[in-house]
Amino acid sequence: VVALGRLGSGEMTAASDLDVIVIYDDAGDTSTGAKPLDGPQYYARWTQRLMNALTAQTAEGALYEVDMRLRPSGQSGPLATRLSAFERYQAEDAWTWEHMALTRARVIAGPEPLRARVEAAIAGALAKPRERGDVLREAREMRSRLAEANAAAAVDPWSLKLARGGLVDADFVWQALCLAEGCTGARESGAALTILAGAGALERQTAVRLAEAREFQAVLLHFIRLSHEGSFDPRTAPAALKAVMARASGMKDFGAVEARLAEAQNTVRTVFAETFGTL
Repeated sequence: VVALGRLGSGEMTAASDLDVIVIYDDAGDTSTGAKPLDGPQYYARWTQRLMNALTAQTAEGALYEVDMRLRPSGQSGPLATRLSAFERYQAEDAWTWEHMALTRARVIAGPEPLRARVEAAIAGALAKPRERGDVLREAREMRSRLAEANAAAAVDPWSLKLARGGLVDADFVWQALCLAEGCTGARESGAALTILAGAGALERQTAVRLAEAREFQAVLLHFIRLSHEGSFDPRTAPAALKAVMARASGMKDFGAVEARLAEAQNTVRTVFAETFGTL
């Protein structure tokens, strides 16, 4: 079982879903139960049972939301993927954005020999030589499509993930640069930015400013998801809530929070533009 997204990087919020894919290696065997199944059937059913367990309804609602759309071929692909097919897909068919998603991949369950082989396959996919210009161009195009599909969020500074200068923009910078520069093994943004600065892919001060801008927005996102239903609008939010947000983010008042958020998003937009060109 391979974790991706915030589960893979260890940066989950209270409302994060679980991004996972399942990879198996059956060596052409069949199961030994009362009704023998070949590998694809067996692991498809096994994965469905896993998903049912993770999304089980409790008295408090669903246990977790699970997202498997990052598996090879997306929703049209099988629930579980044979290792050889995973390797072939990453080598021949995966888009740049799919390799960017792999920068956060972390094997979280499985027998040790298979874990090692899957980790090697992921590392190999991330380390393959790429043209820097191609990676940056394709990443910029994907981000443009996301902005067009989420036009209202792009201009709302409190849509902390999808706003221009928000968390997605910050993550696109380090994920694309990691692909272009061959930086592997750094699943979390802070560690990746440190590696990129050490390799000269980003100026050290730029990496620090980007990490700080991202972290400030991540703190706000955590707090909003813990304390607020739906989108956040400071014009209608209770004064008591805004006061607590200021304390939680280390600001003297909510006006300082808004000023720091504007500064943080401007920093991310600037670094994004320097990396990719304007969005």
